[in-house]
Amino acid sequence: MPDTGWLPGPILEEWEWQFADAGRDADPTLFFLADGERGCRRAAREVTAKAICRRRPVRRECATHALATREPHGGWGGMFGVRL
Repeated sequence: MPDTGWLPGPILEEWEWQFADAGRDADPTLFFLADGERGCRRAAREVTAKAICRRRPVRRECATHALATREPHGGWGGMFGVRL
């Protein structure tokens, strides 16, 4: 089991931004790479996910969370292909 002690604790103020996000009902698979996904299919999915992120009021908080927790997967705050 990985060490998760460095992750932020379950304090409401630290996670409240997720509940304020009107786009949280989007299909979560848009934000994560599918097995074997490449080329046009991958590019189209990322374009769609980035468009959703641009409309989200908590885009900055989402990206900040991913950077703070060194999130290794997904397109947090519209950031794809960023090595954390």
